[in-house]
Amino acid sequence: MKSRLHNSSPLLERTALFLIISLGIYLRLYGLENFCFWGDEAFHLNLIPILNEGIIKLAKTDAHPPLFILLSKLAISFLGPDSPLNFRLIPLLTGILMIPIAYFLGKDISESKGVGLFFAYLTATSPFLIEHSQLVRSYGTLLFFLFCLLFLLNKNFSKGWVYWSFVTCTLLAASTDYSFYILQPGLAFIGFLKIPAKSTFELNKKRTFWILLNLSCLLGSL
Repeated sequence: MKSRLHNSSPLLERTALFLIISLGIYLRLYGLENFCFWGDEAFHLNLIPILNEGIIKLAKTDAHPPLFILLSKLAISFLGPDSPLNFRLIPLLTGILMIPIAYFLGKDISESKGVGLFFAYLTATSPFLIEHSQLVRSYGTLLFFLFCLLFLLNKNFSKGWVYWSFVTCTLLAASTDYSFYILQPGLAFIGFLKIPAKSTFELNKKRTFWILLNLSCLLGSL
């Protein structure tokens, strides 16, 4: 039996989602200004000035890909280093954006607004996801890109925006954290099967591009 929210008004659905996102924002911001940086966070913060010496210098210092450090540096450049919150801006934003994506992912898979809202609520209140939305580490940002990839995998790849969004998210995830390379072969295989084409030539071209893209990501991790 479908949930009552399945046929509910759009206003009720949006209000419920807004309240869930607001709850997620509150839980992630609560006391965050008073949090102290711990060892691993301090290591990530020390990588930001190293980026000024170039990507190669950063790669020699840290095993992770550079995207998270680059985004953190941009945030500090715009907002300044005066508040600890500014250093946590990137994981905080990606952690908050994960909530509406979780809603649409749950809604698409189940075809139920109620399930989508419940999945969004679980994402908003998950202690694990809240913690990684507050830490100056790349794992929370990687989780955000993984949520995006799961959402796109449930879409029709014959639509150009879906295919290229999946390609873009793959590149961004591969540039964020080396943990992605554990999951990449499976995602690459599913993406390979979902690639559409109007002709054999177009199919072979897209699949060749997809294989080379994933191989380059894997080689870049070595």
